[in-house]
Amino acid sequence: MQEVDVLVVGGGLSGLAAAVAAAASGARTMLLERGSALGGNVSQAYVHTFCGLFEAPGNAEDFVYANPGFTPWFTEGLRKQGAACAPEVHGRVAVMPVYPPRLAEYAYAISRDFPSLSIQLNATLERLTMDAAGAEKAVAVYRQQGVEKSVAAVTVIDATGDATAGALAGAAVVMPTAEQLQNATLIFRVSGANRADLSGYSRLRISAAIARGAQQGELPAMCESIFIRPGELQDEAYISLNLPKWKDRVFAPLNEQFLVEYTAYAHELAHSLTVFLRKHVSGWAECHLLSWPAAIGIRESRRLSGRYVMTEKDILSGAQRDDVVARSTWPVELWHDHYHATFQYPEAVCDIPLAALLSQSHDNMGMAGRCMSGSNEALGALRVLGTAMATGEAVGIAAALAVDQGVTMAQVSAAAVRACRDDLINTTFIQP
Repeated sequence: MQEVDVLVVGGGLSGLAAAVAAAASGARTMLLERGSALGGNVSQAYVHTFCGLFEAPGNAEDFVYANPGFTPWFTEGLRKQGAACAPEVHGRVAVMPVYPPRLAEYAYAISRDFPSLSIQLNATLERLTMDAAGAEKAVAVYRQQGVEKSVAAVTVIDATGDATAGALAGAAVVMPTAEQLQNATLIFRVSGANRADLSGYSRLRISAAIARGAQQGELPAMCESIFIRPGELQDEAYISLNLPKWKDRVFAPLNEQFLVEYTAYAHELAHSLTVFLRKHVSGWAECHLLSWPAAIGIRESRRLSGRYVMTEKDILSGAQRDDVVARSTWPVELWHDHYHATFQYPEAVCDIPLAALLSQSHDNMGMAGRCMSGSNEALGALRVLGTAMATGEAVGIAAALAVDQGVTMAQVSAAAVRACRDDLINTTFIQP
C-alpha cells in the first residue's frame, strides 16, 4: 500500500490547486482523477471561460485578481503559453476566455514540476475508510486500468464536484432536490464558423436567427438558449447550449444511466442546431461538428456539510471575516430554466472562511470547489472556476499544515494558512 500525507480526489481546477499547494508546502501528495486529463469541467465539458478571477472592473483596463497565489500564477502562465486570452469585461464582471485542450496540457505540465506530487489519471475511487476524529490514517481504494490499488493518507481533500469522497467515507453531505438543482449545459466545438459572427454585437444576429428558427418550428424550442465563443483556430467555435430539464423525469446528475440518456438527448439538440446553422445562417454553410466534450456541464449536485455554511446573505453583503482564506467576487448566478440565468450582484468582495472548506463530521477531511459548504444560492457564486482554484489552494495548504504540525485539519488556523500562502507567493507562485 502506498502512503502519502495528503490525498486529493478530483483533478479539476480546485483539485489541481489543492494538490499543487499541498506539495509546494512540503507534503507528499497524491491526486486521483477518474478522467484521462486534468482540468475538470474545462477539459471534460469544454467550459471555456474563467469566471470569478477578478474584482468588479472599474473600467475596461482594470483587472485586479481577487485572490493572490496559485490563481494568478496559473492563469497568467496559461496566457503566456497562449492557452488563455486577455481578460474581457462583460457588463459588471470580468472574465478570461481559455482554450480547454491547451489548459489540460498546461495543467499536467505544471504538476510535473513538484516531485512530491503524484498524479494518477483514469483512477476511480471505489472505497474510502476514514476515522471521523482523524486518529487513524484514511485508506482509499481506487481502480486504475482494471487494477485495484490502495493508498493511505493522513488528510483527504474532496474536490470531485459531487462530494464523492465524502459520501464514500460516510461524511455529512447535502443533496439538493431535483427542483433546486441548476440546469446543465452542453458545450461542443464546431468548425466552419463565421468568425465575423463571434464577437461583439454580431453574436446577436446568431441568437436572433436561432430564436426565429425555434419559433417557426425549424428547430426544437429547447435549442433557443445558446452562447457562442471563438475557438483557437480561425473557423473554430464553442457553442454553449443550455439544457432544459425533462418534464416527465427527475433530474438526477449522480445517476449514471440518467446521464447517458440525458447526454444523448443533448447531442440530438446540438445536432439539430448545427444543421440549422449550416442551412439557414449565411456564412455558416461549412459548419460541422468538430468534437463532443467528454461530459455535459453539471453546475450543481451533492456537496459536503462544512463547519460553516456560506449563505446568500454572505455573498450579497460582501461579508468580511477574520478567518478568511479565499475571496468570492462572482454574483449569485442561478440557472433554474434553460432560457436565462438570474443574477444578483454583491455589494463587495465576500470572504470565505476556512471553516467552509472543512468537513463538519470528519476532522481530517477538507473540500473545495463545487462541493464546498454553502446554500444553493451561495453556491451559485462560489462554484465558478476562479473561486474554485482559490478554495483549492487554501484547503491544500491547510492539509499540509495539519500533517506538518501533527494536528487535524480542524485544528489548523486560518492565519497559518494565509501565512503559508504568502510564503508560497514569494517562493513558488510567482507570476511569470
